[in-house]
Amino acid sequence: MKTLIVLLVGVCSLAAQIQNIPNTTSAQVRTLLNSNFSYVNTQLGLKAALSHAHIVSDVTGLQAALDGKSSSGHNHDLLYAQLSHVHVVADVTGLQTALDGKASTSHNHDATYAALAHVHLIEGVTGLQTALDGKAATDHNHDSTYAPIAKGVTNGDSHDHNGGDGGQIAHGNLSGIGTNTHAQIDTALTTAATHQANTSNPHSVTKAQVGLGSVPNTDATARANHTGSQLASTISDFSTAALSAVKREIGFAMCANTNCAAADTITIPRNISAATAGTLTKCSVRVGTAPTGSSLTVDVKKNGTTTATVTLTSGSSTGNTTTFISATLAEDDYLIPVITAVGSSVTGKDLHLICTVQ
Repeated sequence: MKTLIVLLVGVCSLAAQIQNIPNTTSAQVRTLLNSNFSYVNTQLGLKAALSHAHIVSDVTGLQAALDGKSSSGHNHDLLYAQLSHVHVVADVTGLQTALDGKASTSHNHDATYAALAHVHLIEGVTGLQTALDGKAATDHNHDSTYAPIAKGVTNGDSHDHNGGDGGQIAHGNLSGIGTNTHAQIDTALTTAATHQANTSNPHSVTKAQVGLGSVPNTDATARANHTGSQLASTISDFSTAALSAVKREIGFAMCANTNCAAADTITIPRNISAATAGTLTKCSVRVGTAPTGSSLTVDVKKNGTTTATVTLTSGSSTGNTTTFISATLAEDDYLIPVITAVGSSVTGKDLHLICTVQ
């Protein structure tokens, strides 16, 4: 690029000179050309070839920079260990001392501990012989101290507790026996048995003494054999007592031969008469076809208000309840049943409700 610039400058200078000389001849032009080309060559001689090289010293500071670099084939063998290397024990500080404090991998403690499976002699257990000496043999007995259980006791009035075969035991050697003799005890037992068997009022107890002073002296034999008679009207609370002893049933039939439906009821309520008045004790429901899918429930209403609910669970043909909100039935009260729920799959059919009054 610099050579081209020098050449262009020379040509431009030559052109200016030719232009300034009028009637320039060929010889003059040639002289001018030679002069300018000489200038160009001189300038080109001052330039380096397009392809040239430098030695290290030609570049300022290059040698100093190179002197601060390592050879491309250098290594650090004198400073670092090879990536793959080994050490002897002595190379590791304190390793030999640590190893000296360890046991061999094949060591055992036979000199210190017993084997896991081992046995002991009696003398090998401190105090065992002394403890065994204080025990009796497994087949020992106490025949020299106690009478055998199998021995019978004979002649109970004169036997003793002083050993022997246990056949003779004298009460004189017993404590806490009291002062009564066997004969006195036998007499007392006989007297008690006789008194217990006596049914003729041996103590002369009166009816007043047992709280029956106001009871008339009526022949109980006649009552027991039903030979006597008494008008019911003369017996106080006879009707009440008689009715309370008799169970009456009040029945209802619903959804006969048809599927039951919620809100089903009967047209005419069942009025309570004096004969059926009393206390509700139980209400039972039975169906010919059991409900399925869910329960069937029946409310028992007294005077229009629910007093009990009977539930038949899914698949069940019967159900009952003995729980009542108001169990008393007075004369002129009335009962009426109302179905409040039926089975969701099979509703139930042929329902009968029976309430028991007592």
